Amino acid sequence: MYSFRKLFIIHKDVSKDVLGRVGLTCPRLIELVVCANGLRPLDEELIRVTRRCTQLSAIGLGECEVSWSAFAVFVKMCGDRLTQLSIMEEVLVPDHRYGLDDIHWEVSKHLGIMSDDAYLVDLRHEM
Repeated sequence: MYSFRKLFIIHKDVSKDVLGRVGLTCPRLIELVVCANGLRPLDEELIRVTRRCTQLSAIGLGECEVSWSAFAVFVKMCGDRLTQLSIMEEVLVPDHRYGLDDIHWEVSKHLGIMSDDAYLVDLRHEM
């Protein structure tokens, strides 16, 4: 096991395998930044990291893709311990499980943000 507390993975071709191993090898991770993996979905990997890195409290995602459903699972699993959440606009991708209002409500609920507050990023994605 590694004792990394912060891990920044920034490369134009971050493999899903590498990110998947983070959860297995870095259980004490508190901050993760993933950028530039070529816009491939990272749903399973994000959930795996969240499940195994129980101290994760800060995450940044850019130039990758996470479905609304996977994001909802992620927020449900660690929303109460998140202190920093940074997600680039292109990361969240609509899917068949949630409509815009549904995903907004689900994420707001688990982050402890009331729906009427203006703090949650607009989840609409340019199609």
